[in-house]
Amino acid sequence: MRPAIVSNPTKQNDVWMSFARNPQEVEGNKLYHSTDGGKTFNPIASVDTCEFITFGKGDSDKKPYVYIFGRVAGEKKDAMYISKNMGQTWKRISNPQVQQFPGITWLEGDMRQSNLVYAGLSGRGIMAGETK
Repeated sequence: MRPAIVSNPTKQNDVWMSFARNPQEVEGNKLYHSTDGGKTFNPIASVDTCEFITFGKGDSDKKPYVYIFGRVAGEKKDAMYISKNMGQTWKRISNPQVQQFPGITWLEGDMRQSNLVYAGLSGRGIMAGETK
């Protein structure tokens, strides 16, 4: 299990944590959130599993979008999702039936341009995607 700890760039003490699965792991891990600077973490109920998390520019400078790669709402295959309300609801923005992100190693949102996210792929470069 490979953890990623990401802080909300617009709000102090707002920390999120995901765990990328190792190749031999079948079950994924929840997405965790802390509002006290990492002293305590609670799982995000709306997310079944989360491999990667990042923030990107949102509708305002105070409220970024959250992007994850994982599973939401009982899905059986990993996909990329966006939340425009800090993880309360999620919209799938990739098609899990098409293997779009084989060997994903990192996820990064663009804080300068809304709806732009980058995925680092093991040995396959970087993919950039825009949502509408």
